Amino acid sequence: MPTYKLMSGETIEYPTPAPDVAAFLSRLHLAAADPTVDIHQFIALVYGDENPILDRTFIPGRPMVTLAVFENPIYRVMSDLIGVKRVQLGLLDPEKVAAAYTISVKDAAKQLGITESSVRAAITARKLAAHMRNGQWYTRPEAVAAYKVSNRGRKKRKVKPATPTAPAAASVKRKRKT
Repeated sequence: MPTYKLMSGETIEYPTPAPDVAAFLSRLHLAAADPTVDIHQFIALVYGDENPILDRTFIPGRPMVTLAVFENPIYRVMSDLIGVKRVQLGLLDPEKVAAAYTISVKDAAKQLGITESSVRAAITARKLAAHMRNGQWYTRPEAVAAYKVSNRGRKKRKVKPATPTAPAAASVKRKRKT
């Protein structure tokens, strides 16, 4: 199974692409490395008619990124190559971008009131933007502040406050005199 290391530091695996997709992906890699291809030409190539993974049924005659395309790991590679091209042209400084990711998974979990594994799951699901540095995920303060914690899953049981017991004397029945 082919792999690709994203600019974020994450390595993704994707299924072996069909021959037309593999040829297009190879063409994108070459264009990303070619300094004569500008960013506008590159973006037009990624989102243009020649891209075989884009959906052409949503709006006939117009290739679109749909949810299915967005979830395709090959699309993630193509999107990342846009960033690679920006770096190659001097339009993006990866060190400056990485410097904005300052909150560790542990700190994000504390701020959000969820577990570290829940934060990692949100990162994996791409619901929380993150950057991998030295094998550890970091996220941006704005991303943590904007993240909406799901209310799904097991609910915490509310503990009812204990009711005070009646004094022992009041609970004793008195015998009637006859």
